[in-house]
Amino acid sequence: MELMQLQEDDVDAKIRQAEEELANLRKQRALIELQNQLAEEQRLLADAQQIPPQITAVHPVVHPDPPHFLGRYPVVALEPEQPRFKRSDSELTLAQEDGLLAFPEHTPMLPVTKVYHGIHRKEFLQLMRRLETHFAEWPHYYATDDNKVVEACRHLSEGIAVKWALVRLTPEDRRTWPEFCVWLNSNIRNFVNPDIAERRYKAARQRRGQTVNRFAKILGSLEVNLPRLVTDYERCERLWIGVLPEVRNASRSGFPASYHTGVTQLIAAGRTLTRERPRRKRRRGGRRAAAAAV
Repeated sequence: MELMQLQEDDVDAKIRQAEEELANLRKQRALIELQNQLAEEQRLLADAQQIPPQITAVHPVVHPDPPHFLGRYPVVALEPEQPRFKRSDSELTLAQEDGLLAFPEHTPMLPVTKVYHGIHRKEFLQLMRRLETHFAEWPHYYATDDNKVVEACRHLSEGIAVKWALVRLTPEDRRTWPEFCVWLNSNIRNFVNPDIAERRYKAARQRRGQTVNRFAKILGSLEVNLPRLVTDYERCERLWIGVLPEVRNASRSGFPASYHTGVTQLIAAGRTLTRERPRRKRRRGGRRAAAAAV
């Protein structure tokens, strides 16, 4: 009985080891694919600028002897797929999906001002807004989902880009733009239910002993989980309603014109109240002492 148990444990260990090796091979394959994409993008950019390309694509090296084995099956290094251009837009290859489309002459790329790490929903919504605005400026080029996905992948961090490459490892395994957006949204790290995030944001109030600056930071941490991007006016409104009544009344400027201005004004009002409290206590103590003496 013990012998059978040991054999089963050994088989389980080998299965886990094989699964880990398979996952590593897929990651290496995805990395090679991304490196080739980067090299090709740089070549296309150089051609557009009429500069001879200096960077060549990175290709995996095949080592036929000796072969590596994963269990009973040999692991063969992958040959890079050559781009195949077809007449129909519905028959795009994986290489074309990665940006090798014939038009326009100069690919309209959105500058990468901030790399997407998928930390919270606000980061996702901001990226989507920038991309949709860019797509609207070049409607003919971004009429296909392939071009939209390729452009969006340029803004992803390396880790997220590798995950997406693993999602579609073959030319036939294609994804539409809505599917890409759903996948990106589902991979947000600090995911909070949208309804719960909305209720927490609207119910936030400054507590006794809590500074305005601390309350503003709490509002910001709740805002990043909302299912929408809030306007500056709405942020001002949440701040104004959420602070303590005495802080709001002590603000001489009234409802703030902008969020950052409102934070500064309400912080000053809170500090004024903090300085006045000891004076009020001393005055009350003096009055009580005078009344007792009489």
